[in-house]
Amino acid sequence: MDVAARAWKIVWWRHCVFPDAQGRPDPDALVLETDLVDELWRDRKGRRSIRLGKWMHAWDEPRDEDIMMNPLSYKFSSEIDQVLSPHARVLAALLDDTDHASLTVLRQSYIPSLDYVREAGLRIRGRAHVHSGIIPHLGDTDVEDFGRIVNWIFTKVPGARDNFRKWLVSTTTAHAITLVLKERHKVRFMEDPDYPAAAAKDKQEHFLLQEAWRFQMTHAHKDTMARDVDLECLYLLERRLFSLVRTDVSTYKQWGLDAGDHQDKWYPYQGLPQGWCDEDYDFSDSELLVREQYARVKHALTPV
Repeated sequence: MDVAARAWKIVWWRHCVFPDAQGRPDPDALVLETDLVDELWRDRKGRRSIRLGKWMHAWDEPRDEDIMMNPLSYKFSSEIDQVLSPHARVLAALLDDTDHASLTVLRQSYIPSLDYVREAGLRIRGRAHVHSGIIPHLGDTDVEDFGRIVNWIFTKVPGARDNFRKWLVSTTTAHAITLVLKERHKVRFMEDPDYPAAAAKDKQEHFLLQEAWRFQMTHAHKDTMARDVDLECLYLLERRLFSLVRTDVSTYKQWGLDAGDHQDKWYPYQGLPQGWCDEDYDFSDSELLVREQYARVKHALTPV
């Protein structure tokens, strides 16, 4: 087929900003291949001739890690509150195990995640995640529930606000997740043939916590395993669109300089990720001059 006749179906980035007068394009419409361009790498003239539409950069899209690192991303739910409130003293003791009272609480409590750190430390010397108490296991907890659990600890446990980054993925959070999983999957755990139905309550609790911890170690939520291919691909494309290479003047903020302002006077170079700008470049501001014809038009349209 002739290149001029070939057409493609376009999948628009979910954070494209479409002008109100135009609206969102028809998702089933075909775009001629001749109307498509790539990042125009090392093509200064091509870049200067194209005005960009507006979109939210891939690097501005909140990542799961960003959400998880913010204790205020999600407010804890009534479910989380009901599950964790009876164990507030234990969680507080895990935060600060330096005083006698905290050590007493910990000795009297069964905390699978704490045993995990101790045992792993004995088996494998020198691993950073063991010595720092980092525990990456979340079970089938998704990002939102993780955020709610973290928010509960941050809000309810004394001293949690002062050393947030220290306990975020430590035994404190891990044990809170174990407690939540124990309640959510209690019926399933109690159906196990080994469940001590006739034993004392503390024996039953020990079994449930043990099963919850095993579940936490061996399961993962499907969303935490997924990859956002659109986001990752756009991030790679944007790096080729906007990164500055000191040996290539076409990378020096050239988009649209001979064509006019981008949509809504958007400045697409705002907030470039660290490492995208070669600080050793030696380009002058003269490289940013707009075409004379465009400069005259732009000046004429500027309100007085």
